[in-house]
Amino acid sequence: MRTRRGLVTLAAAALIALSGSAASLAGDSPAPSPSPSTVPGQDTSTRQGPKCNRVEHVITNLALVKTRLEARIARVEERIASGDLSEKRRANAKRFLAKLERRLEKLEALIQRMQTKFEEKCSGDD
Repeated sequence: MRTRRGLVTLAAAALIALSGSAASLAGDSPAPSPSPSTVPGQDTSTRQGPKCNRVEHVITNLALVKTRLEARIARVEERIASGDLSEKRRANAKRFLAKLERRLEKLEALIQRMQTKFEEKCSGDD
């Protein structure tokens, strides 16, 4: 009962904080500008800059995640190679290692796709 009450209190506080933030942002926001396609003679590359910055930031963060994941794989491999594990723990560690390696493959593919898109869309921006 105490846990449920704590979670309800936490959820209520989060809702209050979010609604207050949303209300303050709604009052301070400027009028929306027309989209680039509706403004005659405006170049769309002006909007491309922030998008490219965000994509570059995401790629950088994914590279950090990849580094951490590779370090975790190395730690699990060291643990398996140490020989200090029982058969059950060794089997669990090998399954976990396979899961981490699959995750690394997916992450590398995602990074590659993001870099390709970045090069396609943002190469003329620099």
